[in-house]
Amino acid sequence: MTLICLLLNKNNQYLKLNSYLNIIIHKLIKIDYKKIYIYIFLIFVIQKVFSLTSANELIKNQIVDKDIKNIVQKNYNFHSETVKFINKNFDNSNKIIFMVPFHEIDMRYFINYKVLFSPATLSDYHIDQITVDVFSEILIKDLKINKKDIFHVNWKKIWGDISDFEIERWRVDYRLTHLVSENDKIFNYKIVYRNDLYTIYDLKNKGN
Repeated sequence: MTLICLLLNKNNQYLKLNSYLNIIIHKLIKIDYKKIYIYIFLIFVIQKVFSLTSANELIKNQIVDKDIKNIVQKNYNFHSETVKFINKNFDNSNKIIFMVPFHEIDMRYFINYKVLFSPATLSDYHIDQITVDVFSEILIKDLKINKKDIFHVNWKKIWGDISDFEIERWRVDYRLTHLVSENDKIFNYKIVYRNDLYTIYDLKNKGN
């Protein structure tokens, strides 16, 4: 019970109720001694029921927060492992071109190879004209996104609609060589690496 009180020492409702109950208890002291025990017992039960309800909710929220932190940390680790594999296991060739999930914007900056298309291009200060042209072509022709709506796009949803058809088109049109995707999206290309979150495909070879 001490733990519950410590957890709730900043809970305004709990503190207010405690204050009221203390006032009531002081007044009850003046009541006939045969009845006072019944009143005190009832007040004690009400107070503890309220405490336990609030405490359970608080503890539950703390557990949920901890679970979320664990998931974020695991995802970060899988992200780091994927980037590390790419930078360590591919030759240093300018012919290697990756496609990564559109909403994983930071991945573009960690891998040592060109990324064919990324929303992060919009915030780049120094980009060549070829990159701009390819970005515009994919944006308008393949993704059917109006330039006026570009800053309101749900890139995760757009990425969720990408299939083998678009990847194959980009492989042919732009010499795309490798693909990084979440494991819940399956593509018909050779898998060269997989962890619990990401899969890397070699687009030069079909099938797994």
